[in-house]
Amino acid sequence: MKEVFFMRHGLTKENELALLIGSNIDASLSEKGREELKIIKEYIIKPDIILCSDLKRAFETAEILFPNQNVIYLPQLREKCWGVLEGQPIEDARKSGLMRIEDENILKQNGIETPSSILVRANQVIQQINQISSQKIVVVSHGGFINYLMRILLPENIKREVLSNAHYHKIVFDQNERVIGARMNQSWLENC
Repeated sequence: MKEVFFMRHGLTKENELALLIGSNIDASLSEKGREELKIIKEYIIKPDIILCSDLKRAFETAEILFPNQNVIYLPQLREKCWGVLEGQPIEDARKSGLMRIEDENILKQNGIETPSSILVRANQVIQQINQISSQKIVVVSHGGFINYLMRILLPENIKREVLSNAHYHKIVFDQNERVIGARMNQSWLENC
């Protein structure tokens, strides 16, 4: 069996202010985010391998939680690019209507990454995970991108929700890379 922990990065100042950040805003962790990670550090599993987005908020999370461990940085794990919506309050971005549009031409005109582009990246990540023989893998990424991974991995009847900062989804695979178990939106502190 292979256990994969899909973890959302720690809290940023932009998260605290409820601003929409994607791949164009390379935000750092906030002080509060760093402190929260230091609290949960002792409860985190010790993975065999860590895959991580190359955006600051993700790699800072990995550096705090897994010091002196080899981390593989993958640009495919970046958050969705929100184009003209980046940096706006999330509520304003929702009201614009652009967050719900599926017309890829309109999305491209506004600099927003298309669902088909994100799904290509998500499938690349899943293929890479399938090629890893390690039993415990942590993937440090972003809430929106992890949702796309879950769309591919999990059946429709499993409730999907955006992860809270520093929370994780645990997916268990059998030897044939089929999903045989899932625990959604878990806190590391629940394990103590």
